[in-house]
Amino acid sequence: MAAAVLAVSALVAIPIGYLIVRVIQGGWSKIAEIISRPRTWELAANSLVLSGLVGITVLVIGVVTGWLITRTDLPNPRVWLVLSTLPLAVPSYVIAYTWLAVTPRFTGFWAAWLVLSVSTLPYVVLASTAVLRTLDAAQIDVARVMGENTWGIFRKVEWPHMRGAAVAGMLLAVLYALSDFGAVAMLRVDTLTRAVYTAYRASFDRYSAAVLALILVAIGLMVVALEARTRGSVIRARVGRGVRRESEKIALGRWRQPALVLLSLPVIVGLVVPALVIGVRVVLASAQGIDYLRLLQAALTSVGLGVAGAILALMFSLPVGVAVARYRSRVGRVGEVIALVTQGVPGVVVGLSLVVVGLTFAWPLYQTVFMLIFGYAIVFMARSVGVVRSSLERVPPVLEDTARTLGSGPAAVFRRVTLPLAGPGVAVGFLLVLLAIMKELPVTLFLRPTEMRTLATELWTKTEIVSYSEAAPYALALVLLAAVPTYLLSRPRKVSEPVVA
Repeated sequence: MAAAVLAVSALVAIPIGYLIVRVIQGGWSKIAEIISRPRTWELAANSLVLSGLVGITVLVIGVVTGWLITRTDLPNPRVWLVLSTLPLAVPSYVIAYTWLAVTPRFTGFWAAWLVLSVSTLPYVVLASTAVLRTLDAAQIDVARVMGENTWGIFRKVEWPHMRGAAVAGMLLAVLYALSDFGAVAMLRVDTLTRAVYTAYRASFDRYSAAVLALILVAIGLMVVALEARTRGSVIRARVGRGVRRESEKIALGRWRQPALVLLSLPVIVGLVVPALVIGVRVVLASAQGIDYLRLLQAALTSVGLGVAGAILALMFSLPVGVAVARYRSRVGRVGEVIALVTQGVPGVVVGLSLVVVGLTFAWPLYQTVFMLIFGYAIVFMARSVGVVRSSLERVPPVLEDTARTLGSGPAAVFRRVTLPLAGPGVAVGFLLVLLAIMKELPVTLFLRPTEMRTLATELWTKTEIVSYSEAAPYALALVLLAAVPTYLLSRPRKVSEPVVA
């Protein structure tokens, strides 16, 4: 297991290794000179504050949203869950573009905070609702009998169960905000990611860009370390079949209207407005003529690359998840940290590092589908590793121990006991990566074969030449395709999860 984790870690660390080697080549004096610039501190502060505010926002609103949907008498909770999850299907740069089409004054820091918060809110909503749905109603009943009110039940029963999953969702949101380029570029917010991309694109002072990217990696390490400290002693595995009934719903009363407003705002910002703007643009494009064959080819390519990349990312995630969840291995934790920190590395840096590696050490793979899929797995492994770890942690070790005493080997125990129980969580990790790959832009632009087109690259190309109407069909197809895994993510897990005896 340790050998597999080390191999995966070495592969995933290629972009970070490239940055370190590139920066060291310039010497310490040049590094100090770049770091001491006021502009560097301004960019770092912008990135830190923006990602931090996004993380706090999605954690608070996401947990409240999940609680309202699963624990209260909210009307049509199933509909609200789907609506709260669907903004995940809309790329952040598409949300930014549609709002700019509505009002060109929609720019700046707070516009970026709103767009990135809406884009990443479903991570916490999905995590919160998944845990609360499987919570044993008997525990809530016992707390109520002991005299606890609604807040006491949440603080002592519900939050300890959901904290690990909710914080993992917040971590993904923070790392996404750190590495996002499309939205912050459209909304004219100066962050480290935008500075790195601009420097590489302009082909000047690429050394400074490498130093800035390494600062992003350092910030990512800080985020991961903070998450590790807040993870604490969460409730993980549960033994016994437990109670299958739902807990009693809480009457919202006079809080019903404020709750509906809270649920509606992210849906309006991240789903309704983008859908209306894209719909109008598609109508305009239809009048001019749409190349449906080109559109179909791009759609099929996006789906094929997404499935292949998600499978490889999942293969990378499994040994790391098992090492952390089952063996509490330091090697496994290092592998998880590397994967999570890589999530904060700009896609342009990942793409360029793999270009260098391909040209230097693996030139037959340069500009091939295999290199592109490998790039996807590196960038988006973090989307699945946290979910896989949490799912494995919730499998009772006693079941695995029992299987071993009956003569099953480690591989048979994992195949017959661990994987079936953790399967729903593993599937969630697969869908999260699939969704992210279909929306990915910088890595695709750098590593794709010359004639390959995806929905994201076609959308970006049309937008760059200000052909917004021509871009609309690709945006619509991308959103519709991404809506499929998003909808599947919002469905209840049909699994008999064990509960506390």
